[in-house]
Amino acid sequence: MLTTSHSALSRSALPFTALVVLAVLSVGCGSSSGEAPEGHVTLEGRLVDAETGEAVSREGIFVHLFCDDLGVKNSIEREDTAAYRAFMPGETIRVRVFDPENRYQRFEETITVSGDARTFDIELQPTGFVTMHGQVVVGDTGELVIPERGEMLGDGGPFFNFSSETGSFRSGMISIDNSGSYAVKVPRGSIRIDSLNAPTSPAERVVDLTDYDGDTFEYDIQMK
Repeated sequence: MLTTSHSALSRSALPFTALVVLAVLSVGCGSSSGEAPEGHVTLEGRLVDAETGEAVSREGIFVHLFCDDLGVKNSIEREDTAAYRAFMPGETIRVRVFDPENRYQRFEETITVSGDARTFDIELQPTGFVTMHGQVVVGDTGELVIPERGEMLGDGGPFFNFSSETGSFRSGMISIDNSGSYAVKVPRGSIRIDSLNAPTSPAERVVDLTDYDGDTFEYDIQMK
Protein backbone atom coordinates (compact mmCIF):
# COMPACT_ATOMS: atom_id res chain seq x y z
CA MET A 1 0.00 0.00 0.00
CA LEU A 2 1.28 3.49 -0.85
CA THR A 3 0.39 6.91 0.43
CA THR A 4 0.62 9.87 -1.93
CA SER A 5 1.15 13.55 -1.21
CA HIS A 6 1.32 16.50 -3.58
CA SER A 7 3.26 19.71 -3.16
CA ALA A 8 1.37 22.82 -2.22
CA LEU A 9 -0.81 23.93 -5.13
CA SER A 10 -3.60 26.42 -5.36
CA ARG A 11 -6.34 24.12 -6.59
CA SER A 12 -8.88 26.92 -6.62
CA ALA A 13 -6.91 28.43 -9.50
CA LEU A 14 -7.02 25.23 -11.60
CA PRO A 15 -9.64 24.45 -14.20
CA PHE A 16 -12.05 21.58 -13.53
CA THR A 17 -10.26 19.21 -15.93
CA ALA A 18 -6.94 19.73 -14.10
CA LEU A 19 -8.61 18.90 -10.79
CA VAL A 20 -9.93 15.67 -12.27
CA VAL A 21 -6.41 14.74 -13.44
CA LEU A 22 -5.03 15.37 -9.97
CA ALA A 23 -7.72 13.19 -8.39
CA VAL A 24 -6.96 10.31 -10.77
CA LEU A 25 -3.24 10.73 -10.09
CA SER A 26 -3.77 10.37 -6.34
CA VAL A 27 -5.73 7.15 -6.73
CA GLY A 28 -3.44 5.68 -9.37
CA CYS A 29 -0.22 6.23 -7.41
CA GLY A 30 -1.81 4.73 -4.32
CA SER A 31 -1.92 1.20 -5.74
CA SER A 32 0.92 -1.30 -6.22
CA SER A 33 -1.11 -4.30 -7.38
CA GLY A 34 -2.61 -5.11 -10.75
CA GLU A 35 -1.77 -3.07 -13.82
CA ALA A 36 -0.29 0.40 -13.80
CA PRO A 37 -2.85 3.17 -14.35
CA GLU A 38 -2.78 4.92 -17.70
CA GLY A 39 0.10 7.38 -17.96
CA HIS A 40 2.09 5.70 -15.17
CA VAL A 41 5.26 3.61 -15.17
CA THR A 42 6.01 0.62 -12.96
CA LEU A 43 9.10 0.57 -10.77
CA GLU A 44 9.84 -2.67 -8.93
CA GLY A 45 12.70 -4.61 -7.43
CA ARG A 46 14.18 -5.70 -4.12
CA LEU A 47 16.17 -4.32 -1.23
CA VAL A 48 19.52 -6.12 -1.03
CA ASP A 49 22.61 -5.95 1.15
CA ALA A 50 25.35 -4.36 -0.97
CA GLU A 51 28.06 -6.49 0.64
CA THR A 52 26.40 -9.91 0.78
CA GLY A 53 23.77 -9.66 -1.94
CA GLU A 54 21.20 -11.06 0.46
CA ALA A 55 17.62 -9.79 0.50
CA VAL A 56 16.78 -7.15 3.13
CA SER A 57 13.28 -7.03 4.61
CA ARG A 58 11.38 -3.75 4.30
CA GLU A 59 9.65 -4.36 7.63
CA GLY A 60 11.77 -1.81 9.49
CA ILE A 61 12.86 0.34 6.53
CA PHE A 62 11.26 3.39 4.91
CA VAL A 63 11.14 3.51 1.10
CA HIS A 64 10.07 6.80 -0.50
CA LEU A 65 9.70 7.53 -4.23
CA PHE A 66 9.48 11.05 -5.68
CA CYS A 67 8.56 12.55 -9.03
CA ASP A 68 10.00 15.95 -8.16
CA ASP A 69 8.96 17.61 -11.42
CA LEU A 70 5.33 16.67 -10.71
CA GLY A 71 5.41 17.27 -6.95
CA VAL A 72 4.48 13.64 -6.19
CA LYS A 73 5.76 11.52 -3.31
CA ASN A 74 4.93 7.85 -2.67
CA SER A 75 5.76 6.16 0.63
CA ILE A 76 5.71 2.39 0.42
CA GLU A 77 4.09 0.65 3.36
CA ARG A 78 6.59 -1.37 5.37
CA GLU A 79 6.18 -5.14 5.06
CA ASP A 80 8.23 -8.24 5.85
CA THR A 81 9.46 -8.70 2.30
CA ALA A 82 12.42 -7.43 0.30
CA ALA A 83 10.32 -6.84 -2.82
CA TYR A 84 8.67 -3.54 -3.67
CA ARG A 85 6.47 -2.37 -6.54
CA ALA A 86 5.08 1.06 -7.27
CA PHE A 87 3.31 3.01 -9.99
CA MET A 88 4.66 6.49 -10.68
CA PRO A 89 3.29 9.26 -12.93
CA GLY A 90 6.69 10.25 -14.35
CA GLU A 91 9.76 8.54 -15.75
CA THR A 92 12.27 10.44 -13.60
CA ILE A 93 12.09 9.03 -10.06
CA ARG A 94 14.12 9.87 -6.98
CA VAL A 95 14.48 6.88 -4.67
CA ARG A 96 15.16 7.44 -0.97
CA VAL A 97 15.60 4.65 1.60
CA PHE A 98 16.09 5.21 5.33
CA ASP A 99 16.79 2.63 8.04
CA PRO A 100 15.90 4.08 11.48
CA GLU A 101 17.74 1.19 13.16
CA ASN A 102 21.05 2.32 11.59
CA ARG A 103 21.87 -1.07 10.09
CA TYR A 104 22.20 0.50 6.64
CA GLN A 105 23.28 3.86 5.33
CA ARG A 106 20.72 6.20 3.85
CA PHE A 107 20.25 5.57 0.13
CA GLU A 108 19.25 8.24 -2.38
CA GLU A 109 19.47 8.07 -6.16
CA THR A 110 17.55 9.50 -9.11
CA ILE A 111 16.79 7.03 -11.88
CA THR A 112 14.94 7.02 -15.20
CA VAL A 113 12.35 4.48 -16.30
CA SER A 114 12.57 3.97 -20.06
CA GLY A 115 9.35 2.49 -21.40
CA ASP A 116 6.55 1.20 -19.23
CA ALA A 117 8.54 -0.53 -16.47
CA ARG A 118 11.93 -0.97 -14.87
CA THR A 119 13.40 -3.42 -12.39
CA PHE A 120 15.70 -1.65 -9.94
CA ASP A 121 17.28 -3.47 -7.00
CA ILE A 122 18.20 -1.04 -4.22
CA GLU A 123 21.63 -1.92 -2.84
CA LEU A 124 21.95 -0.85 0.79
CA GLN A 125 25.41 -0.28 2.23
CA PRO A 126 25.84 -1.48 5.84
CA THR A 127 26.77 1.26 8.28
CA GLY A 128 29.31 -0.89 10.08
CA PHE A 129 27.81 0.35 13.34
CA VAL A 130 28.43 -1.52 16.57
CA THR A 131 25.54 -2.83 18.67
CA MET A 132 26.31 -1.46 22.12
CA HIS A 133 24.34 -3.22 24.84
CA GLY A 134 24.35 -3.96 28.54
CA GLN A 135 22.63 -3.03 31.77
CA VAL A 136 22.27 0.16 33.75
CA VAL A 137 23.51 -0.25 37.32
CA VAL A 138 24.13 1.84 40.42
CA GLY A 139 27.88 2.34 40.53
CA ASP A 140 28.51 1.69 44.24
CA THR A 141 26.22 -1.30 44.70
CA GLY A 142 25.88 -2.81 41.25
CA GLU A 143 22.11 -2.81 41.75
CA LEU A 144 20.10 -2.76 38.54
CA VAL A 145 18.31 0.44 37.61
CA ILE A 146 14.70 -0.44 36.81
CA PRO A 147 12.78 2.12 34.74
CA GLU A 148 9.82 4.05 36.02
CA ARG A 149 6.89 3.89 33.63
CA GLY A 150 4.69 6.93 33.13
CA GLU A 151 1.87 7.78 30.78
CA MET A 152 4.16 9.98 28.72
CA LEU A 153 7.84 9.74 27.79
CA GLY A 154 8.80 12.57 30.11
CA ASP A 155 7.11 10.88 33.07
CA GLY A 156 9.41 7.84 33.11
CA GLY A 157 13.13 7.32 33.01
CA PRO A 158 15.94 7.12 32.94
CA PHE A 159 16.58 7.69 29.23
CA PHE A 160 19.88 7.91 27.41
CA ASN A 161 21.23 9.65 24.35
CA PHE A 162 24.31 8.29 22.60
CA SER A 163 26.17 10.70 20.33
CA SER A 164 29.47 10.89 18.50
CA GLU A 165 31.85 13.52 19.75
CA THR A 166 32.10 14.88 16.21
CA GLY A 167 28.37 15.66 16.33
CA SER A 168 27.57 13.57 13.24
CA PHE A 169 25.42 11.02 15.11
CA ARG A 170 22.71 11.17 17.77
CA SER A 171 20.69 8.13 18.79
CA GLY A 172 17.73 10.02 20.20
CA MET A 173 15.99 8.83 23.36
CA ILE A 174 16.95 5.26 24.29
CA SER A 175 15.01 3.65 27.14
CA ILE A 176 15.89 0.63 29.22
CA ASP A 177 13.65 -2.41 29.51
CA ASN A 178 12.10 -3.94 32.61
CA SER A 179 15.30 -5.88 33.33
CA GLY A 180 17.44 -2.72 33.31
CA SER A 181 18.97 -3.51 29.90
CA TYR A 182 19.51 -1.34 26.82
CA ALA A 183 20.74 -1.79 23.24
CA VAL A 184 21.66 0.77 20.59
CA LYS A 185 23.61 0.85 17.32
CA VAL A 186 26.43 3.41 17.33
CA PRO A 187 29.25 4.32 14.93
CA ARG A 188 32.84 3.41 15.65
CA GLY A 189 34.58 6.28 17.40
CA SER A 190 34.22 8.18 20.66
CA ILE A 191 30.66 7.88 21.94
CA ARG A 192 29.24 10.24 24.54
CA ILE A 193 26.48 9.03 26.88
CA ASP A 194 24.02 11.54 28.35
CA SER A 195 21.12 10.73 30.68
CA LEU A 196 17.68 12.29 31.08
CA ASN A 197 15.15 11.93 33.87
CA ALA A 198 17.73 10.26 36.07
CA PRO A 199 18.78 11.28 39.61
CA THR A 200 22.39 10.39 38.78
CA SER A 201 24.66 10.52 35.71
CA PRO A 202 26.88 7.96 33.96
CA ALA A 203 30.17 7.61 35.78
CA GLU A 204 31.99 7.36 32.43
CA ARG A 205 30.56 9.79 29.91
CA VAL A 206 32.67 8.72 26.90
CA VAL A 207 33.32 5.26 25.48
CA ASP A 208 35.99 4.94 22.78
CA LEU A 209 35.11 2.43 20.04
CA THR A 210 37.53 3.80 17.46
CA ASP A 211 39.65 0.66 17.19
CA TYR A 212 36.95 -1.85 18.11
CA ASP A 213 36.46 -4.36 15.28
CA GLY A 214 33.60 -6.48 16.65
CA ASP A 215 29.92 -6.24 15.79
CA THR A 216 28.63 -6.11 19.39
CA PHE A 217 30.08 -4.38 22.43
CA GLU A 218 28.86 -5.20 25.92
CA TYR A 219 28.99 -2.22 28.23
CA ASP A 220 27.23 -1.68 31.55
CA ILE A 221 26.39 1.95 32.25
CA GLN A 222 27.32 2.71 35.85
CA MET A 223 25.40 5.58 37.39
CA LYS A 224 26.85 7.73 40.15
